[in-house]
Parts: sequence; structure tokens; C-alpha cells
Amino acid sequence: MAAKEPKNLLQVAKAQLETAKAQIEVARVQEKIVMAQAEAQ
Repeated sequence: MAAKEPKNLLQVAKAQLETAKAQIEVARVQEKIVMAQAEAQ
């Protein structure tokens, strides 16, 4: 059981990194939408 912990922590860290990357992509898309809306007005 104890031997698996580091691998699990690594998997959790990788998952958190993927989540952060996805959030950054979402933020970039939202920024583009806001910019487009601002230009349209």
C-alpha cells in the first residue's frame, strides 16, 4: 500500500496539471469572446 502512494500522488499531480491547462484554455476562449463583444459595441 505505502509503495503505491508516490505513484498515486504523481497521478494526482498530473491530473491537476491537466485541469489547470484546461482552465487556461477556457480562460483564453472567454477572453476572446469578451474582446469580440467589446469590438462589436
